Amino acid sequence: MRKFPKIEENQVLLVRAENKTGIILDEKLEYLVNDNQKWCTVFSSLEYAKEQAILFVRRSNGNVECAIYDSKEELTLFIDNNNIDQF
Repeated sequence: MRKFPKIEENQVLLVRAENKTGIILDEKLEYLVNDNQKWCTVFSSLEYAKEQAILFVRRSNGNVECAIYDSKEELTLFIDNNNIDQF
């Protein structure tokens, strides 16, 4: 299992997963199968991370869900096909 990376207080971390299975996806929305793939993306603003999460969910036709965590490893936002219109 990969550890949550240390990020600055103003940064957030975006994690993508397949909606039906919960399998973590890399930045290309492919299954995470080796240590060379990036399982998360660090952003310097919550707003930009949210915009990117919305794009991932829309481009996948709702097959991807995104979770955004703060520097304390707490879930800040969860975006999937069921709640995307709230954003």
